[in-house]
Amino acid sequence: MIPLAVAELAGTRLLSGDPGTVIQSVTTDSRAAGPGALFCALEGERADGHDFLDAVREAGAAAVLCRTGRSRPLAGVCVLEAGEPLTALGAIARQVRRAWGGQVIGIAGSNGKTSTKDLLAALCAPHVPTLATHRNHNNRLGLPLTLFRLEPAHALCICELGTSEIGELAELAAIAEPGIGVITNIAPEHLEFLGDLEGVAREEGSLLAALPAGGDAVLPAHEPLLAPFFRADLRTTTFGEPGGEVRCLAWEPGEHGTRAVLDVLGERCELVVPLRAAHHASNLAAAAGAYARAGLPLAGLGEGAAGIELSPFRGQEHARAGGGVLVNDAYNANPASLESALAALVELAAGARTVAVLGHMAELGADEARWHAEVGRACARLGVDVVVGVGERAAPYASAAEGCEWHAAESVEAAETLLPQILRPGDFVLLKGSRSAGIERLAEVAL
Repeated sequence: MIPLAVAELAGTRLLSGDPGTVIQSVTTDSRAAGPGALFCALEGERADGHDFLDAVREAGAAAVLCRTGRSRPLAGVCVLEAGEPLTALGAIARQVRRAWGGQVIGIAGSNGKTSTKDLLAALCAPHVPTLATHRNHNNRLGLPLTLFRLEPAHALCICELGTSEIGELAELAAIAEPGIGVITNIAPEHLEFLGDLEGVAREEGSLLAALPAGGDAVLPAHEPLLAPFFRADLRTTTFGEPGGEVRCLAWEPGEHGTRAVLDVLGERCELVVPLRAAHHASNLAAAAGAYARAGLPLAGLGEGAAGIELSPFRGQEHARAGGGVLVNDAYNANPASLESALAALVELAAGARTVAVLGHMAELGADEARWHAEVGRACARLGVDVVVGVGERAAPYASAAEGCEWHAAESVEAAETLLPQILRPGDFVLLKGSRSAGIERLAEVAL
């Protein structure tokens, strides 16, 4: 429950209604603005929330938050205004986080944020009441909506913090105010806006600047690009190879899950996780480092492992009708994550025919074609049998994928027709591309 006074503290202006109103929930979807809700009217590409003020009033919403100059009186509804409603939403969320007062872990990085968040949430849940970001709702809207779900009973909040432009991560960290910060890795991402790898490190490294003195930083071992952002007043824990303080000593996939053996700050921990792809070893090490720094018992690290469930389109494996496996990893892609997914596909297939269905990688800037060609070379080097490029921007995969069977589809719709002609019973199939490529729509035909 959120007293309306919190919204006023966050810089909004109450134009009408009872200042003693208590908000039960916060939403930007007019269809979810039922009794007790605060409806934030955002102006989107497809719809303008201000067009639905009457609908949310009729649905029983307690309050609406509008852009200054766009509000109007609504009978029985508190009306708030702000110069930028989305910014105000973040400011309200920060007030809610402060009033709650529990421990926040912020997870940033180029790849693996969502999976690391999912792993950490499952590991923590048996030991402490935990709230975590839903799926990958990690931006200026998703983070506030996560914090609005906090309850007094929660003792830990795990927030995924994403970024696609300079300054966004610092803004999100200022809202979440984490005491523990995790950076999964530094890799090519959003280069159209961040410029180069140094720019990526500078943006991701802003999480370290946001941590309080005496806070904890959980960082990849020997990542020189993060060195300029180290702080002497933080306790830094490194993970991964070479020589991290938390690292995976063994990763042994089996019939009933993967046996993972970790060294966590000098203590040996063994657990069984329902994941097979080897790149999750690094995600698990990062999660274990944050778990340890949250003060949770290492002896109980594996108690929540059976509850690990990755967010949709994050490497989910599905049995195909004619044999083989579909790996649906279609939520997003950049060069590093795509190469990791290709390696995992080949390892999983264990000699069976592999088919990589790849959409474009977005926001890579002027060197987009070069990055796509590098992935094409990775397909050849790793031994992928068949590469299917979906969309015009995926064409550069082909020129460098020497030795691979290559097919092109000009659109997702064309790929829906093409794939049944290519796929065979027993194939191991990967779906991966940036969100804007829409590759997840091919899952049904690939099964």
